[in-house]
Amino acid sequence: MDHIGFDHLSRRIAVRGIAGGAILALLGGHETDAKKRSRAKRCRKKKRTFCAGRCCPKGHGCENRICIAACGGARDCDGAPGQLCGSSADECLCLKTAAGRSACLSLAGFGPTCADFAACSAADPCPPGLICGICGCPAAGPDFRCFRPCLPG
Repeated sequence: MDHIGFDHLSRRIAVRGIAGGAILALLGGHETDAKKRSRAKRCRKKKRTFCAGRCCPKGHGCENRICIAACGGARDCDGAPGQLCGSSADECLCLKTAAGRSACLSLAGFGPTCADFAACSAADPCPPGLICGICGCPAAGPDFRCFRPCLPG
């Protein structure tokens, strides 16, 4: 095979490889969506919540792409003070979230006032890894702040 024929053959192989790779990438994206739907279906079948591509443990909900432990006696502005929950080392309290659920959230590492936590709301969520929960109840309405979720205890 002469030099010109080899160059022409190399180009054809390269073009086919690029085109084939593009088609596989498109098909691969579709396959990923199907896998996610399949996992979500399995979660529902087991009566578990599907959150951020995985199944949450039983009794956990999903908020801000995090599996959170639900709890009883959540603090809200209707007078409920909030019960202790989770691991005792984490200083955890059951708080009502901006989405209206109850969640076991950590008060550890912060000062005694709501100003020590970052502000949030249902429209302005917390950064990844944090949950928006009620901190105080001023006359203007509930004051929501960002908290770390607690480990179940």
